[in-house]
Amino acid sequence: MLLDIVLGDVPSLAGTPPVWVLVNTLGATPSMEAFIVLRAVASRLDALGIEIGRRLVGAHDQRALDRSE
Repeated sequence: MLLDIVLGDVPSLAGTPPVWVLVNTLGATPSMEAFIVLRAVASRLDALGIEIGRRLVGAHDQRALDRSE
């Protein structure tokens, strides 16, 4: 899972304040699939003892991607 690669680059998050999880669909992925991804991420973080404080799912700000001119 890509999450394991990301978590490998940060110090242990167990016992820290809750983290935010953002699943960005970029406007192309169906919401149901995004929530399936969120469920898998939440399960993995729970197994690692990392608490989720906020979950964000949907098409979020894409301006940074539009600057490829």
